Amino acid sequence: MTLRDAYVGIKKPIRVVRAERCETCGGSGAKPGTSAATCKTCGGAGQVRSQRGFFMMAQTCPTCRGEGTVMSSPCSSCRGAGAVEKASTITIKIPPGVREGTSLRISGAGQAGFRGGAPGDLFVVVHVGRDKHFIREGDDLYVEEHISIPQASLGCEKPVDTMEEPVTIKIPPGTQSGALFRLRDRGMPRLEGRGQGDLFVKAIVDIAKDLTSKQRELLREFAKSLGEDPGQYDESVLKKIFGRG
Repeated sequence: MTLRDAYVGIKKPIRVVRAERCETCGGSGAKPGTSAATCKTCGGAGQVRSQRGFFMMAQTCPTCRGEGTVMSSPCSSCRGAGAVEKASTITIKIPPGVREGTSLRISGAGQAGFRGGAPGDLFVVVHVGRDKHFIREGDDLYVEEHISIPQASLGCEKPVDTMEEPVTIKIPPGTQSGALFRLRDRGMPRLEGRGQGDLFVKAIVDIAKDLTSKQRELLREFAKSLGEDPGQYDESVLKKIFGRG
């Protein structure tokens, strides 16, 4: 499933091959109209006892193999097993906030019980694919937002995608590349049902490329205003860094 599916929670159909109760015999394993008889060897105990000296030994009955009954007329559909293997599709509900590797238990959706007994449970292991935009760490989400040097230097407002609607964050003047901005309760829902994680926005300051001659000249003037020697930035170096104007 996708990360966005894990965010909202979904209902998902899955195909399961399992042993289901035989419809012909109702799970008894006996031919309709007949029933299992008590094993004469063990008297229904499923075990036979023998004495060796001072010791009493018990072992599984060789006739009924521990079941205590014998099937004189087994069901032709399940051959006495009481269950037949079938493929079926069931729909499971995956809760919001589910994580990679989470095991979901669906009671009564497993293999049929022995000779008409209660069915077992089905365990479904969830795998969540990677998202192209968000990175998940626990219940928190991380996203990168690219800004220009002027935006980082002067500050700006920047729209940011979330798992729901976009929100606008304020980038303060002097923001450095790699700075993190925290948006509370914009992360993944907590699987236990107690609120949400946070969304962290990582600012990435992009270096301008392919500057014009005018733009390079303005950079020299800017460097000069900072007390730097603009002569150190000769044309060949600027072209190598920023490309041709």
